[in-house]
Amino acid sequence: MVGEMKERPIIFSCDMVIATLNGKKNQIRRIINPPRGKDASFAGVDFGCPYGVPGDELWVKEAFRIYDSNAECACYDECTCYTYNGKPIYRADTNCDDSFKWNSSVIMPRWASRISLIIKSVCVEHLNHILEPSPFKSNHMVWVIEFEVKK
Repeated sequence: MVGEMKERPIIFSCDMVIATLNGKKNQIRRIINPPRGKDASFAGVDFGCPYGVPGDELWVKEAFRIYDSNAECACYDECTCYTYNGKPIYRADTNCDDSFKWNSSVIMPRWASRISLIIKSVCVEHLNHILEPSPFKSNHMVWVIEFEVKK
């Protein structure tokens, strides 16, 4: 069906998750990898953004682990740890603490994702238009995806 909203995953780093949850991040940039035989300078004309179009939904994949009350609970009295058993815990909620073994965001299943984003706009920019220092070559082109957090 034309115009039907699509849902796609997107990987966020711990810092990106924190900034998004705090309302400080409302756009992302991703390097354009054109399909074989296509030129990146025709992005948006010859081929569309693989992350979607305005109105589509992105679900955020982030570092996480599943809580195991049998192994982790240290309560003595009036324990409620069992209520969290089998539920995801997110690395971003620990200020990116690495003292636990976290699962990579790459393997996060949809049911464990807590953040959904609605794409507001998609455009293409040359990376050299970005003022912040970047490890990428200045001749690269990027998708600029503006979003809002789904409530």
